[in-house]
Parts: sequence; structure tokens; C-alpha cells
Amino acid sequence: MTPTPLPQSRRPLSAATTSRPRRRSLLGGGALAVGAALGLSSCDDIGEIGGGTTGALAADVPLTLTPFTTEGSLVSPHPALTSFRGVMVGDTNAPAALATLEQSLELRVAVIRADSEDVTDLPVDPTTIDTTVDESPERVRVYARRIVEDRHVVTMHTSTTLDDWESLDLEGEHLHRVSAAGDGLLVLGRYAHQLRIIDVADDGALTELEPVSIPEQQDWYINHIARIEQTITLLVNIETATESWAPHTIASTDGGATWSDPVALPTSGDSTDAGFLVSVGSELVAIGTHRQAPSWDEDGPRSTRPVAWSSTDGSTFEQQEIPLPTFGLENWVYEGPGEVAADSPVDFLRVEAGAPVRSTAGDELYLAVTFYDDCRVATRSVEGEWTVSDKVDGVFASDSVASAVASPGGAVVSTRTSIDQRAGENAFVPIVDIVTPLNLDVDRAGFIGKLSAMVERSGWRQSRSDQRLHSVEVFERSGVALDGDKLVEGGDLDETLARERTSWVLQPSAEVGFVISRPEVDGSAAGVAGEVSIEGGDWQEMTGLPEEGSLSVSEPFWDGERFLLPISADEEDGDATIHRGRIFASPDGVTWADAEESIDLDAISDGLADHGSRIVGIGEIDGTLIGVGWVRSGDDERRSATFVRGDSGWTAQVVDGESLEYTFSQVVPVPDGLLAMQQGPGIGLRHWTIAADGTASEAYRTSHAEQRALPLDLGGGALLAWGTLDRAADAPGGDEVQVGVGSCLWASADGGETWGATLVPGQNGRFCDMGLLYDGDDVVAFVEDPETPHAYRIAGARAQVLGEDSASDGG
Repeated sequence: MTPTPLPQSRRPLSAATTSRPRRRSLLGGGALAVGAALGLSSCDDIGEIGGGTTGALAADVPLTLTPFTTEGSLVSPHPALTSFRGVMVGDTNAPAALATLEQSLELRVAVIRADSEDVTDLPVDPTTIDTTVDESPERVRVYARRIVEDRHVVTMHTSTTLDDWESLDLEGEHLHRVSAAGDGLLVLGRYAHQLRIIDVADDGALTELEPVSIPEQQDWYINHIARIEQTITLLVNIETATESWAPHTIASTDGGATWSDPVALPTSGDSTDAGFLVSVGSELVAIGTHRQAPSWDEDGPRSTRPVAWSSTDGSTFEQQEIPLPTFGLENWVYEGPGEVAADSPVDFLRVEAGAPVRSTAGDELYLAVTFYDDCRVATRSVEGEWTVSDKVDGVFASDSVASAVASPGGAVVSTRTSIDQRAGENAFVPIVDIVTPLNLDVDRAGFIGKLSAMVERSGWRQSRSDQRLHSVEVFERSGVALDGDKLVEGGDLDETLARERTSWVLQPSAEVGFVISRPEVDGSAAGVAGEVSIEGGDWQEMTGLPEEGSLSVSEPFWDGERFLLPISADEEDGDATIHRGRIFASPDGVTWADAEESIDLDAISDGLADHGSRIVGIGEIDGTLIGVGWVRSGDDERRSATFVRGDSGWTAQVVDGESLEYTFSQVVPVPDGLLAMQQGPGIGLRHWTIAADGTASEAYRTSHAEQRALPLDLGGGALLAWGTLDRAADAPGGDEVQVGVGSCLWASADGGETWGATLVPGQNGRFCDMGLLYDGDDVVAFVEDPETPHAYRIAGARAQVLGEDSASDGG
């Protein structure tokens, strides 16, 4: 059997080290699509409309999932580091790090001290899903959440020394996902358009404060909460149609009885992020990063640097600049600033901020400031002034710093090292990030005491080595292949392809596979490159594709006679960017040429398409080809659009009544035509039914409790999709509908009118991206677990969904 690469999704990361809840997919559907991979987003609980109510599978029988084995080389021998949080309690001035580690679907929390080589563990249940830390100079609380009988159980572990811990299960109504904690307060993840705020006493007694309402059409990412007496402030990042994860504060001055509207943090830079909010003396201090131009060139390249904000009333915050560390080395030359002296501020490199810790008196704040393999300590004094420590001669990390916590008494530093695991010459090479926490001794003279190496992963990443291109790393390409009932390393491609900024694997059928990329030359995009494999044969270079320009590429589509490949070129016109859509065609997938099929935007009025369009996917209804995508107005506002192919080309139309920035990203065939997926800030996912004339009608919206990707049409009314179920047994209405928490497979036996979910084994309480792939009459479900790739076979998928003994012909 020819190994078939699995679909892969991409996760954008913030300027900090945490991943945002919205993730976009690279693999869509079409007439040739064999799978649907999709990053499901944190979404508004706006409910489902039209069809798609929760039901049960045929005969009330869940799907039978047969697990694959996973080749040993794909399984890391080390646990995955999923969080790294600083604490400092007791009479020491040396910090510690709480490192959350996962391996074989079990979790542990290790305490790594800066002043000791001993590493101890918290007494957390190994089935714990995630942890949230509430750190103060007097005590540390670690909230550990797990799922027991479809209910969230939150255990509070408390210590004043980091040696001895008291554990207590909290008793409360529907204690679902903990998003943040601070100063004795818990923030539970959004539910019914609200954030629940709970005051937790030392004995575990819970007092629920007034919830915070979340406006529709917004996504909130909860970073932190802090309080001083009756003043409570939430730190959140908000995404709307016009703002992308901008940091805001929401304040209460009456102990949580009422809440203000969100207020944006002021900033003198761009790409501003704020991840921490702590009470320091009588002030609240937020810590984050932003980008600013260097001192040596106000128009030069902007680089990331730490920044702080402070407030005495919890509502009005003022920006405070944290001084940049000095370089500390002589005889270095960098492009841009030229020769760099030891006392030069590091405004030409990315400078990161770690997790802050408070002094044991609670009136000073310490922050790890890192760049490359160096770590300094930024201190906020009792007077509110920031200083940064100088370079300590001879003290470096063993590799680039991934995470750090530091104080004048020492530091715990997590470093990253890339390890190549080669399967053979020119084969895919998994890149494993080895994270080794190191302790900096009290005298800051050197690093001591290594812990076992750990793996930090945010999705499955692959890389290939290309000697002619100096080992350019390629992420987002799958190097995992299906071989019988095993997952193995695969995808032996020609060495010249390892030059992508972004790439993905498309496997439209067992006969044809594509790898299409956007090369990068001297830091700029340069055309399109690709390779194709026909009937499992050698990979051949795709010729005739554009070799210049900043281009966006969609999935190839077979129209019965030739492959079609939508390509959109970004052209600068003064201060505007115009998107010029083109269609390329090939009879064999190897030789390509411009199809010279026009994309007519004239029917779109009011300037809504003045800045062009893009087709992101193509489908077919009764011989008529229909594209989905978007158009951009002269005001740079995007709107979802469909494109109907006629004798003279493609004619575009805007989706009626559609809001801004909620644009189509995928399309798949279903029994009644086509189904397109739409993503946008605050809406999660929407599915739209596309008719033969290009008109679109909304068919489904995700909710806080249920999310579905676009389905596979198995025939005979049987549909299969992956997604999530997040409805605990004690949630409101949980006794009336299907309950469960975790990644699941959704199936419908009646063309999408009703659906039932089967939870994926081992994913109880976990939410992972997945991909579905046809394999004859079977469907293979790939689970993109952060630790190790897993897969399950759904034998006779259509027959299972329809409740038949065996798959029938036709349909």
C-alpha cells in the first residue's frame, strides 16, 4: 500500500509563548478531497440554526474506533512541556518554576528551584488535563482540572513552602474550564456569553461574583486576574472585526458587583501583547511585549521588547518602559546597527519577557528578560522604577532560551535545542525541541543542576534538510504516513523542495498527490513551487507556475478534464494591496499554464471588490464549478463571496447580508450540493450551503458546547465530521442532550438533520485538531495530539453510520 500523507493544520502563535485559541486549516475539500482538517476555534455560544441538532447515531450505537500502532521513532522518549510558571514564596529570594509535563496521556507538575538541584512533584492526579497557578508571596495555589464521569473536577493544591501541599476538591455548580487565577480569584472559561468569577477561600468555600458579559461578535482570550481590596481587574486579549487580539482591562471597584466596559491598554508600539497582571503593593502591574523601532533608525526594523503598565485604581493604566538589557559583548557586528558595543542596548534583537514573580514582601516585582542564550533580571522597585541587571561574564544558557523565571537570587531557565532524527537520506526529519531547565546558582556565577530533557510541542512539526539550501527548516508539512495499520515516517520527497516559508501536503486521492509551497528568496516571497506524485510514482516538479511575486495558493481541483489551481497575486498600488485572482490549469498535474479564465467582479457594486478577490476552494454542482472565497473593498474590508464558472470565466457575488471579515476558507461536497466553512472573529465556525447559482444560505453555527468541522459525504445520507463536545453532565440542560468533554467524531445518518458524537479514546477533556482520510471503505481519523500522533480506523465507515451490517453499493 502506498503511504498517504495525513492532512496538517497550522496554528498561529502570539507574540508571547502561548497559542491563541483560533487556528486556521490548510487543507480543504473539493471533488478530489479525501479528508477535512480544520482548526476549531474558541467561539461564541450563539447556538446552532437550521439542521444539525444533537441526536444519536443509527441504532444508538457509537462508532467503533480501532487504534493504530505508532512507530517508535514518532514517539518522543521525553514528556512534553506544556506550561512553565514562576513562583516565589517563603523567606527565600530565589524563584522556582512550576513545569507542567505530559507523557502517555498523563500529567505531572514538577517544582524546579533556582537554589536547589532537587526536583519535586506536586501531588496531582495523573489524569489531570490542565493546571492554573495562583501565585502570591504568602502561598501558592495550583488548580488542577480533570474529567470524572463527564464532569469537571477542580482540585486546589496549596503550599506555603513548595514542599508540602494540601489538596482539596472544590465543591461548586458546574466548575468548567479554569482560564485564569490570581489573588484568590478564579475565572472560568466563557459560558453562555459570560465569564464566571469566583472568590475561593482558604477552606475551599466558593463565592460567585457578578459574571462579566461578553459581547457577541468578539473572541476573548483570558490572560490574568488580580485585585487589591475591593478593586478587581481582568486582563484579556480581544479580537473583533477591526482588532486582532488587542489587550484590554475590565475593572470592578465594588468587589465584583459591577464591571466596566473593556478598556484598551495604551501602547507606543505595535503587535502589543500582555500576558500577566499582578498586584504589587498598592498598584496593579501588567506585563507584556510590543514592537518598536530601534534607536539607530526610527524607520528601521521593529523588534519585540518587554513593556509594563501600572494602575492605582485598576481602571486607568499608564505605560512604563522596561529598560532594554545591554549587549554585554565586544567585537560583534550586526546588519543594521553595525558594530555593537558591550553597553549597546539590545534594540536589534527580539527580547522576551518571562513570567513575573513578586518579592516575598510583595512590594517588588522581578522579571526574566531574555534574548538568544542570555537571561537578565528586570526589577521594579518599591518606588515603581524599572532597572535591568548587567551581563554576568561567562554565563550563558546551553541554547536559545525558551522560558525563564528570575530574581536577584537566581533563575530557572528553559532552553531549546533542535535534535535531528533521520530516517534516511533526504527523508523527512522530525525536529524535536529539547527543553532543559537549568538552575542559576545564588551567586549568579554559572548554571547548575540539569533536569532530564523535555519536549515542548505545539502541534506535529516536520523538517527536511537540503544541502543546497543550507538546511532550511520546513514546518507544517506532514512527515507521518499511513502504512496498513501503522503510522510511520514517510513522504520521501526530492531534496530541492525544502525552501518553503509555508507548505502543506494535499493528497486528493490515492492516485495523485501535491505538495505546493511559496518559496522565499532574501526574506521575500517569490512565486509558487510544487511537486506532484502520480499513482504513487516519483515526485515530479510542477512547471509553468509563477516564479515571482507574493502569491496565495489554494487547493488543486479536478474538473473532469484537467486540474485547476487558483492563485491570487498581491500587487501594490500606492498604499493599497490589490488581490489579482488567476486560474492555472494542467492536464497531468505536472505541466501548468494560465487558463486565461477571467474573474469578473463587475457585478459587485458599491466598491466592495475594488481591491480584488481570492478563490480559496472549488466544488461542483451538476457540472457547474463554484468557487468560494472573498472580495476586498476599497476600505480593505473582506466579505465572503462565491464564484460561478460560466462560458466566459468566473462571475463573483457577495454573500447577502454578510458581516465583515467572516470569510470562506473551505468547501466540500454534500448530498444537496456544496457546504462551505466560514471563520471570523467571535463567531467560531459557520457552515453555508451553496446552491448551483452561487447563492449561499447559513446552515450551522458552532456553539460553546458543540463544534463540527466540514463533513465527509459517505453516501446514502451518511456524513462524518470531526470536532469537539464540551457539555458536562452537570451543565445546564445536560440531562436532555448528549454529554461529554473532549475531541470527538460527529456522525449523521440523515444527511445532517441530526448528529451524534463518539468521543475519541484518550481524549477525555482534551481538545486536539484532527484529520479524516478515506482509505477504501474505511475512514482513518488522525489525532494531532501535542505529545504523539495517534490514529484510529473506522472500518466500513458508511455502514457504521447508517447502522448497516455492511456497506451497500451506490449512494
